[in-house]
Amino acid sequence: MKEKGFTLIEIMVVSIILLILLGIGYDFLIRNTKLLTEEKQKAYIESQVKSFLDFTTSSLQTSFQEEIKIIDENSFEKLIIIVPKENSTLDYSGNGNHIKIYFDSSTKSLIIEKDNIPNQILSGYVENFRIKIEGNFLSINFDVDYKIRNYKRTYSLNYNIRK
Repeated sequence: MKEKGFTLIEIMVVSIILLILLGIGYDFLIRNTKLLTEEKQKAYIESQVKSFLDFTTSSLQTSFQEEIKIIDENSFEKLIIIVPKENSTLDYSGNGNHIKIYFDSSTKSLIIEKDNIPNQILSGYVENFRIKIEGNFLSINFDVDYKIRNYKRTYSLNYNIRK
């Protein structure tokens, strides 16, 4: 008489196959979670860069064009922009909100200082910040190290100063 059920060998073979499939599924889940985390970090950094470039462009466009300059202050090369105060009449006397934009090499971050209140962005990600004015042409260039699989990108902002 034949007994019904599975033999020990059959159960072990099925168990080994299930363990292999679970291992593959777990590895797939871990890789996708890591990839998702990296993509979120990349998107955050790119949004910070876009915000910086948009703010800087907007500030340059609304600034007193004759007052755009680069100064060396405390061994930092700073871009100085003076924009009219909010809700004020537009006078070109240079009275307004002072905005300083510079690179802090100790924290590898960009600093936007508005009326002596610094705001640090992209902390730890910025490298090779370069700023120069040649004639009426302002250029800001910097590299961003995303710290994800050696991914680096160079950003630039070019502005024609209207004098």
